[in-house]
Amino acid sequence: MSFWKDSKSASIYVKGGTHMHAAFVIGTASRIIVSVLFIGNLFGPSQHGIIYVSSSAILIATIVFDLLLMISVGLLIGINRRILIRYNLINEGTENISEK
Repeated sequence: MSFWKDSKSASIYVKGGTHMHAAFVIGTASRIIVSVLFIGNLFGPSQHGIIYVSSSAILIATIVFDLLLMISVGLLIGINRRILIRYNLINEGTENISEK
């Protein structure tokens, strides 16, 4: 991640971390797709999804994609925490960054 400060407005900008946001979007989309294909309707009663597989396969797919979603949420929390800590250091004057 890179930080820089605008010389005119003294605003602090950050660039980077796009891969963590992409992991979150992929995790969320895959969880929704697995739910629709294997479990069924997300918002109403349903007996089974579009693809019929055994309940053990559904359980394994749900665990794997929920784990992917939890990891991506953890990555998002971590990057936002790092941005906040570094932003506070820059505001306090403890850390210097380049101006553009």
